[in-house]
Amino acid sequence: MTSEAATVDERGRKASRRYAETQNLRGAELAQQGKISEAIAQFQTAIAVAPDFAPAHCNLADALALQGNIDDAKAHYRRALAIDPNFAPARQGLERLSKD
Repeated sequence: MTSEAATVDERGRKASRRYAETQNLRGAELAQQGKISEAIAQFQTAIAVAPDFAPAHCNLADALALQGNIDDAKAHYRRALAIDPNFAPARQGLERLSKD
């Protein structure tokens, strides 16, 4: 890969990450408004664009747990922890669900 192609590739990754962050924030806003199904769609979009974005996995897990979808919630908490083993919100969420 040429240095120009590498630069273009890096810009694309950064743009995708920013888009994922925006979708994640929109999802969080929707979740705070009680629009859980809509929030889930935003978190899923964020993950589709940036599969290694731990906060989106964690937020999706929170929303899924609110809907009673505990198994999928645990899976997304685990995915967030696989991406970032020190991501406290995911660890706390998984521990909370494991106690129930």
